Amino acid sequence: MVLGLYAAGFASAQDMKQLSEAETRKAVAAINSANAGVKSLQADFMQVKEMKMIKERMVSSGKMYFQDGALRWEYTKPSRSVFVTDKDQMKSNRMFRSMAGLMAGSVTGINLNDPSFKVTMFSPGKGYVAELMPLKRELKQMFTLIRLHFGPDDRVRQVELEESQGRTVITLSDVKYNVSLDAGLFKAVE
Repeated sequence: MVLGLYAAGFASAQDMKQLSEAETRKAVAAINSANAGVKSLQADFMQVKEMKMIKERMVSSGKMYFQDGALRWEYTKPSRSVFVTDKDQMKSNRMFRSMAGLMAGSVTGINLNDPSFKVTMFSPGKGYVAELMPLKRELKQMFTLIRLHFGPDDRVRQVELEESQGRTVITLSDVKYNVSLDAGLFKAVE
């Protein structure tokens, strides 16, 4: 039931029309154009995680910040925790770099041009849905499918991460683009 609330406004797979190659190129160009100038982003998020082994859904929420490739993912409920990418972590850990790049790319839409994914585009009527099938082994180990829901403004509103053991849906709200963010937000948390 909780998941249904956060997926409201997004069409089910049966309601979507798969785009032709020409329509896909046009959609990707529109999304790239809408997101080309994004240097920073601040948003609230609601994350709903379902796992095959656990009946109850895990619901958490918080704030995310993105600037110049750095990402801060701050959970505020049900408990506080922070995930931060900084330049040193990005250089030293390949898996961390892949995960952080995936998260940042998902919220800005830039993964649509990444050769690490096979991209299939759909239209639910307004906006687009992009299904990204991981092609690289390290990404396949994390996700079986990533689905990005773009609003009528061609910006990401919801990210679905399908995993072998479950699924996570992240819904963004109160999104602010190109805001001035304190560099201290992206310092590694100890």
